[in-house]
Amino acid sequence: MLSLSGCWSRIEPKYLGIVNSLIYDVDDEGKFIVHLEFLNAADAGSGDGGKSKGSNYTIRAMGDSPREAIANASQSVDRSIFGGHYKVRFFSEKLAKQSVNPTLDYILRAKITDETTLIGVIKGDKPEKIYEATLDLSDTVGNYIETMSRFLPDSSLKAVFPTTLDFVRDYYSDGKQPVALLVEIVENPSQTPKGEDKGGDGGKGEEKKEYKIVCEGLAAFKDGVLAGYFNGEETRAYNFIMNKVHNIHITVPSETGNTVFGITGSKCKVKTSMDGDKIKIDVKLKFNTNIAAETGEIEINDPKEIKKLEESFNEKLKKDVEGAIKKAQQEFESDIFGFGEFVHDQHPKEWRDMKKDWDEKFKEAEISVSVESRIRRYGEIKRPFRYEEEDK
Repeated sequence: MLSLSGCWSRIEPKYLGIVNSLIYDVDDEGKFIVHLEFLNAADAGSGDGGKSKGSNYTIRAMGDSPREAIANASQSVDRSIFGGHYKVRFFSEKLAKQSVNPTLDYILRAKITDETTLIGVIKGDKPEKIYEATLDLSDTVGNYIETMSRFLPDSSLKAVFPTTLDFVRDYYSDGKQPVALLVEIVENPSQTPKGEDKGGDGGKGEEKKEYKIVCEGLAAFKDGVLAGYFNGEETRAYNFIMNKVHNIHITVPSETGNTVFGITGSKCKVKTSMDGDKIKIDVKLKFNTNIAAETGEIEINDPKEIKKLEESFNEKLKKDVEGAIKKAQQEFESDIFGFGEFVHDQHPKEWRDMKKDWDEKFKEAEISVSVESRIRRYGEIKRPFRYEEEDK
């Protein structure tokens, strides 16, 4: 009988306000702000600050702490707020520049925290605009970002989608700093409809602005504070070093056009060495590629031309990776690549003395990058398309 009694604290699903995504923000006076997006709650309470949009419902609340802000949100929702199924939790840029530590402390202490939830930063001073953006085939922002995390890495490496567990694990690591998903809300001119005529005099009304969500780049942190951003190209270089490579394509310009390389496999090896107090880090990248397209005049069936293509590919990627590392060293002063973990593994005794000051050591480290690639396949045609036509 005891096993059939059920949970003493159960709440029927119809009485739950299931949060699909939320934003942690802060105002100029230090008050915490939360924006909650509820799933399937378009008919929920109509308190101040809430608005209905399709199958989701968003609300804004304030408090002296993140927990108090969420508690205050209950005053405008006729459901029991349930946060066990977050798809994504965002930090505003303003909060991230101050520190995310107080918010993370609350998140990790909560007994229903889902550590698989994605974590990101919304760029700009109005993060709540994300709930006004076009969501394509998704019905909520949380579902939209989760779907992007599943399919975008298969076609582009210009974004990262770390979970809360990934972020916290890197935060506590002595040799690596965390990164977060970077989201930007931009105007979408192609989908901006014309406003209705006003006054009946044939005049044109104001245009209604439409927004879209752009997931590109990453937000780099240092000790819980936002250190800066990587753009798409730099984020791709970051993913190369982290060995997070899928079947993607990269365009390399030539004298007569562009060559599109399809990357089918890659491997990054990091080797560290000590020269007195100087730390040397060698980053070696190897790629297997295919020729996906050739818009110039390069003869693919010529071994000499193939060698030139591989050298052009190596040069471009080497430049991209070096630029990303230099930015992390000089601008962020934050080891988001985890080179410190390699020093720890390869030089455990020396690491004991340097781990407390690793970010300073990382800033002064001598890092070299080498790229090696091999073109495995050239496609079904060996010459540029127009030459194939001329041969007919």
